Amino acid sequence: MTRTLRIYEPRIDEKTSKMDVGGMSIDATNTITGLLYGLANHKSNKAREYYFWRLCDELWNHDELPEPLMVKHPWAESMIQAVIQNKYVSIGGAASSGKSHTMAAWGILNWLADTKRHTSSTDIDYVT
Repeated sequence: MTRTLRIYEPRIDEKTSKMDVGGMSIDATNTITGLLYGLANHKSNKAREYYFWRLCDELWNHDELPEPLMVKHPWAESMIQAVIQNKYVSIGGAASSGKSHTMAAWGILNWLADTKRHTSSTDIDYVT
């Protein structure tokens, strides 16, 4: 991990007992919750990209699994950068190039990071 990216890594501040998440201070919690907080709340696109890939590693690429389930490859990196930078994105590509897999991971992690903002239409009460 490069020194620049290390500043985003959640860590407990020994002086305050708070968790520092890329310069944001939250109540002490576990690493995954800190990473999810960073994904949902950090203003830097580079930081949000970092939190996405760190979460993929924590959840789907850890050593207990027989193989990584979310592979970081150039196409996936480009897709994640595009969805972070743009409100609307259209993604095309060859079959089995990871489009659905990458976007599913993006959707799952964003929902976990901020369930109140990412609700489905079936969760909304309609007035008739």
